[in-house]
Amino acid sequence: MKRSLTRVAARVADLASSLRAGAPDVSGTFVVWEPCSRNHGEVVPGFVRYLRALGYRVSVLVSPGRVREGLFSRSHDPDVQVFGLPQRRIRRWIRRGSLGVMVTTASKLPVLDDGRIDYEQVFGPDEATPVYVVEHDVRERVDRGVWDPRSITLRAVDYRGARSVVVNPHDFGTIAVTPRSTGPLRFLVVGTLGKGKRAQHRIVDAVRELLGAGERGFEVTVIGKRGVGRLPADVAGMFRVLGRVSFATLYAEVERADVLLTAYEAENSDHDFYRTAGTSGNFQLVWGFAKPCVVLREFAAINGLDEDNSFIYDGSGGLADGMRRAIALMPAAYARMQSRLKQDAAALADTSRRNLAALLASAQERGVESRSRAVAG
Repeated sequence: MKRSLTRVAARVADLASSLRAGAPDVSGTFVVWEPCSRNHGEVVPGFVRYLRALGYRVSVLVSPGRVREGLFSRSHDPDVQVFGLPQRRIRRWIRRGSLGVMVTTASKLPVLDDGRIDYEQVFGPDEATPVYVVEHDVRERVDRGVWDPRSITLRAVDYRGARSVVVNPHDFGTIAVTPRSTGPLRFLVVGTLGKGKRAQHRIVDAVRELLGAGERGFEVTVIGKRGVGRLPADVAGMFRVLGRVSFATLYAEVERADVLLTAYEAENSDHDFYRTAGTSGNFQLVWGFAKPCVVLREFAAINGLDEDNSFIYDGSGGLADGMRRAIALMPAAYARMQSRLKQDAAALADTSRRNLAALLASAQERGVESRSRAVAG
């Protein structure tokens, strides 16, 4: 009851704040719009940084809660204006005088009967301002034969030959790349510990296996839904469960952590998505904070991970072994792994920036050509 009242109070405060803010002036800027109120917000700062590197002033339009949670708490740029507005209000102002619009969660847009995005319903008939969309799951539009290869994805997809524009946003602003902890190794899990699509219950089993072998030089912090009361008593003492947290807290916890922990299963059809048609926000944190990752081999290479920058293990039963190798890694070897991650992240950012620049240039050329034909007609 108390949590529900807190959420209601936050929504009322958000509404009052957005009404005081008035209409956002996005003219002469490139708009980045996140239409999802709960997920995918972590990609927004990275897309903004790429656009700034290409010389654009940027307007960010997000739900008020995203601002309140500190999405841009590590980013301070006078040429970036962030507006927290209800989604219905955002749609009224999204395209007024802007140089372009990037929608960072395409699945939140309405679709036509054939599965294509209904741009006109959201943006109106104006074709002068280009719109770019970020797809987090390519399956439906590919399966229906309406996939647009100009769509942005966070990595190259491996799904029915679909091609896309790869732009990986992993810049969260000013962060500290921290060395290995001097005490117990700090693992971080972003997700729940249930038997859902990510099978994080494997982590509980792996912790139990490590304890059975006498290994206690670690702790596991969990950011997600499930509370510590649901953990088995024999392993609960090794977990630090924070529940849902703000972006500001997430950033601080990733800095505090040594290694990110995942629990994908090669034999689980629900997990095919993470190695074919989409990816996970965990990997954005790996690149953005230079944190090695414990990951199943089948999910490593397609996400840019290998033995030099992460802890790769084989078979779902091998998770404990991957964790054990991470625990045993000495500070100097950990620093070398981080150095490799920083190099790989810089190369990924350079490729992403060039891909985005080419996409924007191509759209501008098509726009000029379209308007020229209209004038000639």
